[in-house]
Amino acid sequence: MESIGSLQQEKDKLQKQKDKLLLQIFLRIALLVAAGIAYGLFMSFFSPIEGAVETIIFFVLAALAVFLWIRFMVQLFRVYKVQFEINKNNIKLLKKIAEDDQEQNKGKGTGSWS
Repeated sequence: MESIGSLQQEKDKLQKQKDKLLLQIFLRIALLVAAGIAYGLFMSFFSPIEGAVETIIFFVLAALAVFLWIRFMVQLFRVYKVQFEINKNNIKLLKKIAEDDQEQNKGKGTGSWS
């Protein structure tokens, strides 16, 4: 059986991993927004551009947006997976704490654990 300290360390490690994944998600969202703003500014300053060039730029940015959206969804799945591991770890930790508490109070007639 794992100790409380090792379970707590694993929980902290998973929490750091989750925070890192969430930061990456927010950075990808910021990149998507920046690409949209850049496209809008580019088209407003260079409006007399040929239609074909504008279309090419639009499709390149649209492909970038689709790629970033797919990466965003994969990253979100990873966050949920890490959160699931954190929840499993919390359950183990609570069971271990309850077992230790039960062993300490066994035969003392204290609380509902006796």
